[in-house]
Amino acid sequence: MQLEVQKRPTLSAFQWIKRGWRVFTLNPSVFMGMAGIMLLVAVLGMVIPLFNFVAFLLTPFLSAGFFQVASQVEQENNVELGDLFQYFNRFKEYRIFFSVAAVTILLNIPASILATEIVQQAAEQIPPSMSDLIVISVLMLVNFMLTAFLVQSAWVAPKSSVIDLLKMSFKACWVNGLPLTVYGLVSMMILVVSFPILIIGWVIGYAVLTLMFLQAFLDIYRPVQNDSFDTDFDSEQSIDKNEHQNSENRLDGE
Repeated sequence: MQLEVQKRPTLSAFQWIKRGWRVFTLNPSVFMGMAGIMLLVAVLGMVIPLFNFVAFLLTPFLSAGFFQVASQVEQENNVELGDLFQYFNRFKEYRIFFSVAAVTILLNIPASILATEIVQQAAEQIPPSMSDLIVISVLMLVNFMLTAFLVQSAWVAPKSSVIDLLKMSFKACWVNGLPLTVYGLVSMMILVVSFPILIIGWVIGYAVLTLMFLQAFLDIYRPVQNDSFDTDFDSEQSIDKNEHQNSENRLDGE
């Protein structure tokens, strides 16, 4: 199945936020538990250098499990915390996730090197140059645009090439800059509110933001020609679990 990107109105961001929050309220305990596990993996990857590579490899599979649980919750199916790991039994079918992890690591190397240099300069009380700040900002922006929807698109179209998915993610961000900016501003507000509320606030914020961004993906991406992808997040768009598990993933237009 092939995907294509469409431009959405600026105010679509508020629909993504509304739908994401609604899905979260259907089973907050499971979503918070999954978010806690994913945050733990991310934190361990940051504080334990040897675990960093493992964290990159695990993240796409965990994210796909999160997305699939979201679809099951919306269909009023029973779910449990262990469902987060369901894609670890499907390595062969979703081997594209290994490519996604590898590409993500490679794309992060230049920005990581420059960020390390800036931190070292700051430790020596040397202010970073304006050129360094501009370069790292551009690198981070480009990395985000290339990978923002990479895992989601690999989830629904595992037979696609990583290069094609990178191009589509960049295009999706480019043509939907305004709604994504609005979403980003709201996300910052959620983070500011949730950050001081240790642990609980973090897992709630992470879970809600992940669900909201999944809604953005479902709204922006569409199938090519007669392909379709059934979803149940909304009367206009939903995820059909059975079709997805058979790798006959389909996107259904509004």
